[in-house]
Amino acid sequence: MKLTDTALTVQLSWWEKAVARRSHLTVPRRAIRAARPLDNAAAAVEKVAGAHLSGTAINGVTRSGTLTGPVAPGSSGITSTFAICHGTEPGIEILLDHPTVQRIIVATPDAGELLDRLDVGQAPAPDRYGTQCP
Repeated sequence: MKLTDTALTVQLSWWEKAVARRSHLTVPRRAIRAARPLDNAAAAVEKVAGAHLSGTAINGVTRSGTLTGPVAPGSSGITSTFAICHGTEPGIEILLDHPTVQRIIVATPDAGELLDRLDVGQAPAPDRYGTQCP
């Protein structure tokens, strides 16, 4: 991940682009609302009823792509999660106020350092955007 004064970019390797079915993702830094570390990033990518994944999900291997669906089961709101998670690696969850992606989940060993640099000063509520706490 690349963080500048104005933007956050999730940089993807060639094979991550293939499984996620997209290129790098860049969002304005001002859109970042909250962030928290995750012990197992892939476990935080829950597919609720009515959700659709444009990408690849192989349990224990990867959950990569964009998951679009209801904010919570039975609700009328729609949310979009961009995820790049491999195995049971630790990572970071970032909540956004953004028109196309509301949540980013990325497996990274540098989650603590990135959290310090983001300096958003808050953690997401456990049920925000359908997040299941691992």
